Formats: sequence, structure tokens, C-alpha cells
Amino acid sequence: MTAPFVPEDFVVPDGIAGPGGTLRLLTMDHLAQDFDAYMSSIERIQKAFDYEVETWPYHGLSMRLALADTAYCEWGHFLRTSFSYCVFTENDARHLGCIYIYQTAHPDAEAHVMTWTRADGIPDNFDDDLFAFAKDWVARDWPFEKVVYPGREHPWVDCRAPAFVPADFDAPQSVPFEDMALALLNMDHTRLDYAAYMADIDHLKGVLGPDLDWPREDLTPRLALADTGWCEWMHDLKICFSFAFSMPT
Repeated sequence: MTAPFVPEDFVVPDGIAGPGGTLRLLTMDHLAQDFDAYMSSIERIQKAFDYEVETWPYHGLSMRLALADTAYCEWGHFLRTSFSYCVFTENDARHLGCIYIYQTAHPDAEAHVMTWTRADGIPDNFDDDLFAFAKDWVARDWPFEKVVYPGREHPWVDCRAPAFVPADFDAPQSVPFEDMALALLNMDHTRLDYAAYMADIDHLKGVLGPDLDWPREDLTPRLALADTGWCEWMHDLKICFSFAFSMPT
């Protein structure tokens, strides 16, 4: 069984004081503010992350995919497999940047941490201040022995898993299968997907095994949207592909 990213008894911080304001776990409720912050700061974020190839955020990213992105974050919080934080000014009036605490492919580390700040309307040296805060905070309050900082102190090639599929691969949106339809699972399928797995929790747990810890009785319709949003975001990043079967209507 794979070890959990954080221990079961670890209380995930939320609403804590940080440079410039308050750190809050990023959720779908923050969609508009998050989208505005990074789409106005694409070049700055790309430079801060020092990617070898251009990836998130990118020009042309739609609001729908931005929702899938925030859904991905919320689903990661629920499963306790990744943690994404926004920095908000007083009364959550302005989104200043983010801290991401993710699982890593680095062979000698338990997590990698990334930070970025928006390009406009931030205090002088805020990017450096947020990064310094993140390093101190994670070292002090998070249960990791070894953390790496890709793009800042460590090369991305050591921290990111190899590409799952070639960059020019386009997954099929739908595939005929006998008398059923097979389609890439997305947020449009949330209601039917939720109804299907919640009706067969015990069966699915028996088929999928205990490590996955899905589906669960405490799943809500909102978390079901976070789940399908996670799938849609993974499709866009070409990290994994989830398909749904359905009978023709």
C-alpha cells in the first residue's frame, strides 16, 4: 500500500497569516480571482517556474479549464494528495499569488513546493518574500523531511515524472464500443457519474481495491464536480485519461 502524502492525523492548515495577507486553500469558489491573477501574469509565472517547456499557465486557457484547474485543487485537498494555497489581501479583496505543495518524482524528496506572484499591484520584493515564507512554513509546520523547490533551487527534470504520452498526442474524445459509447470523462458527466458510483460503492471498492479509497460515502455532489474537474484537467495536461461508458439513449 502506498504511503499517504501526509499522515492521517495531520491537520492541514487553512486561513493562516502570511506575507501580504491570508493563505487559503484554493477551491472552486476562487475561480474568478485565481484566473485573473495568473492570466494577467503568464510570462512572470513561466519565468518563476523556469519550465524547460511552456506549460501552465498558457495563453488561450479557457474559463472552463480554469474551473477544472480549481476543481483539481479541491479534489487534491479532499484526498490529501496535494495542497494549493492562494494569498489574499484583507477581506479576500485581491489574489496576490499561490503556494503549491505537491508530491514529487524527485528520488530523494517527499514533496516539491512552488510559489508564484501576480505581475501587477504587489509590494516590492513580494515574490522573494513569499518564497522565503513558503520555505520556512513548510520546514516548520509540514511533516516532510526533505522538500525540493523546482524551478528555483532544483531542476524540473529531477522533480517531474516523465511525460505520460507524447506532447502531440490527442486522446480520442469518444470511441464506439459494442452497443455503448465510450467518452472522455468531463464535468458535463458529473451528475450521471456521481449517481453511478454512489449506487455501487461496495462493488467498486471490491473491484478497485482498498488503496484507491474511492468511492466513499462522504462524497457530495460538489466533490463529484471536483472529481470530474480533476479528470478534465488531467486530460488537458495529458497526465492521465479517464473514460466513461454509457448506453445510448
